[in-house]
Amino acid sequence: MDLVLKYYPDVDILVVELGRGGAADEEWLDNDAVVGYSENGKIVRIEILYASKRGLINVVKELARARRDIVEHILRTIPTTGT
Repeated sequence: MDLVLKYYPDVDILVVELGRGGAADEEWLDNDAVVGYSENGKIVRIEILYASKRGLINVVKELARARRDIVEHILRTIPTTGT
């Protein structure tokens, strides 16, 4: 699994890419997050708006320092709603 974390400070968005390729479908969540799904319904991208205001940048940095597999485990446990 390719895991890529990107932060865009000019718009305060944290993007978590979980694989190659774009999303075939997207779902806006009530908590200012966008989840992108592959054609077979798996999560391939997560965009979190207002990431620094939520404290997520520091959390991701600490998790990445601790161990990459911790971040991957957290991302794997995010429930999918299917679209």
